[in-house]
Amino acid sequence: MFLQALGALAAIDSEGGCGEMEESYPWFKEYDLVKVPRTLEPYQNIPTHGFLDQAAAAVPKLGCVQLGLEMAYPEIKEHAERLANALASMGVEKGDRVVTLLPSSIQYVVADSAISKAGAVHVPCSFLEAKDTLAHKFTESGPKALICLDEHLATAESLREYMAAPNIIITKLDDYSGWSSKRGELPDVMWLTDLIDQAKPVPPRVSIEPSKDLETLLFTGGTTGLPKGCMLTHRNIVANVLQNIAIFGPVTKVLKGNISVIMGLPFFHSYGHCIMHTMIGGLQANMLIVTDPRDVKAMLELMRKYNPVLQFGVPTQFMKMLEEDIRAARVIGISGSAALPPTVQEKFEESSDGGYVSEGYGLSELSPVTHFNVSTNIRVMGGRQGVKVLNALLFNPVSIALTRAQAKLLGPKGFGKMFTGIIGFLAKRSRKSSKVREVERKATIGIPLPDTEVRVVEVDSG
Repeated sequence: MFLQALGALAAIDSEGGCGEMEESYPWFKEYDLVKVPRTLEPYQNIPTHGFLDQAAAAVPKLGCVQLGLEMAYPEIKEHAERLANALASMGVEKGDRVVTLLPSSIQYVVADSAISKAGAVHVPCSFLEAKDTLAHKFTESGPKALICLDEHLATAESLREYMAAPNIIITKLDDYSGWSSKRGELPDVMWLTDLIDQAKPVPPRVSIEPSKDLETLLFTGGTTGLPKGCMLTHRNIVANVLQNIAIFGPVTKVLKGNISVIMGLPFFHSYGHCIMHTMIGGLQANMLIVTDPRDVKAMLELMRKYNPVLQFGVPTQFMKMLEEDIRAARVIGISGSAALPPTVQEKFEESSDGGYVSEGYGLSELSPVTHFNVSTNIRVMGGRQGVKVLNALLFNPVSIALTRAQAKLLGPKGFGKMFTGIIGFLAKRSRKSSKVREVERKATIGIPLPDTEVRVVEVDSG
């Protein structure tokens, strides 16, 4: 059983979008303050893999960092095109499902884009799930191919009977690492790296209609019953990426193509899947991938080495970080997937060297982000009057052009150090202002992203 994507993002289609919004919407006041546009229409009419293509052309020196390997977007794009070719050669056609059982990794990024380029539908699943849960998802989706780590081959073999075709592709995590990888011969499976090496970098010609064709079949957590597949189109994903960037205001015009970000999220989760696309397509950022989201020490090491500006995580990660020396964590943290306790937010700000954490909200059916809490950013920038001053001084067209030129000269590491130093100074100053802290409280409600329609529907469940 599939659950069609509803609400804000489903309302955006090639025939019109959300329509006229009422001037009385209370969050428009916040939009005007932080310079968020009230609408982003018309949205780019591109398939999701178009973001990787754009990043490869615009920032050819940036890409993904994993286990000591730095891989640029043009090479990631080529690997995706080769894999798309290989998938087509094994019979994967437009609309077919391809399952991944992968951790956050370059392999996941390659697979996601390759599946899109082949015109197929990506079904991300977690290798931590019980076999019965996975069997349900496989039965509902009927995948023609499965991509997983070699260490999960036994699980993959047990699920082969639920697949529409017996194509199992395996990879070792350190196939994409700074060291050589050894492997043994295994029957009845294909190695991801072999397929990529042997295929030509020419993806199949597939006509994709972004507003109608599915990009992802993302299953819900199943907290109220069996997991249900959320049918998300290319337009759903593309629209949410652009909305996620817009809600940050004009600062993203400076950051785009100039920063590194910590990706401490499981990409198979709706939050991680969305942020992966947002960083590739919206910010064209250098992604520092943490293959094990529980490895807080690895995150801190990446912070010291690359000076990232943003860190995406979940509340438990920020809690675990408080057990370490986080003075290196001078980052803007973005928390999601669960409520961020105000005490954790407070302690993180006190313990880090000027870092702070904000949060977003959403649900899988909506691609998934629907709301973001801008009050933290307002507080750090000195309150409402401070936001107005900084927007006028730093984010006018001339200042943005000059700052971007400086960022290109410094590179992501140098610019990250400079930018987080400024943010750290502002964050420390704001903590001393009782007036700002009183107005912009922690754990306040988020505001909807642009073009999000909120409707309260009363249903008599009997």
